[in-house]
Amino acid sequence: MLTVSCGKCGVALRVDTSKLNPASPLVKCPKCGGVNRIKLPETSSVSAPSANEVWGWLVVHDEAAASKTFDLRLGKQVIGRISFSNPADIMIETADKYMSRSHCVIEVSLSKTGTPAFVLSDPGSANGTFLNENADSRLSPYDQVYLNDGDVIQIGRTQVVLKTRKLADNQQAAEKAVANNDYLKTIIL
Repeated sequence: MLTVSCGKCGVALRVDTSKLNPASPLVKCPKCGGVNRIKLPETSSVSAPSANEVWGWLVVHDEAAASKTFDLRLGKQVIGRISFSNPADIMIETADKYMSRSHCVIEVSLSKTGTPAFVLSDPGSANGTFLNENADSRLSPYDQVYLNDGDVIQIGRTQVVLKTRKLADNQQAAEKAVANNDYLKTIIL
């Protein structure tokens, strides 16, 4: 409810702004019949994110594993080899014996402005997590690395690519962008 004064007679008007047409917020004064334009309070254009909203994708792009794309949502997502006895949030179907069942974690969070951040960590996998095909970039259990669109993550011997909504509108666009890019070969462990 909003209280405003009639511009013609000055009487206080209680207005339920939810019932007004935002394009033409007009209220008729019951005392004098004057029509008053109401200045509506500004509302935030940023809505609260849905728990199911997709903020990016992990695209498996590896010569030894089937291509598959996984949605990334807010929160921590454990990534690993497929296992029904010890399942990860994102399970990659592969014969890669160097990939653990719970290999690494990507955490998606939002800044105050609504911009997503993707943080990669490896809590101690046996064979390591590497970034951008650099053999010297093995993550330690204490590392937390901010990722950018197009970063290549090597999990064991399997490569996945991060695509974000910043550069891909949907899953199909993310897959196409990765398929059309010439990534380097896997780091041999």
